[in-house]
Amino acid sequence: MDFRLSLADGFQMLFARERLFLDGLLNGAEGFVGLTYNFLLPAYRAILADWTRQDLAAARMRQDAVMRLYRILGVHGPIETGKAIMALLGMELGPCRPPLRSVEGPDRTALNEALARAGFFELARHRSQSAETGG
Repeated sequence: MDFRLSLADGFQMLFARERLFLDGLLNGAEGFVGLTYNFLLPAYRAILADWTRQDLAAARMRQDAVMRLYRILGVHGPIETGKAIMALLGMELGPCRPPLRSVEGPDRTALNEALARAGFFELARHRSQSAETGG
């Protein structure tokens, strides 16, 4: 993997594949960048806490949950869906710029329902054990 080899060569790199967050940890990633960290940071912190405790089964379970949510991003596009999700969480970021189209009306209602069915709101609010204990 080019990422891992680049780290071995002394480069500092950000891992930019949220869908592969756990794989990034397995390959030595220490820095991450991506859209879904804006609204799923608690889930990623929980995966990191599981990883730190060497509970790979729990980390995989949480990563699978993130992957299921990632599929929802593809329905309207990641930027469009990301803005709609932030609005659902109370942070209105304004409409998408053309040629992108904002997720509004019945589409936003359907998105909210799909997110609820996938457990998004629980993942977005989850606090990792280390966050709860201040560690």
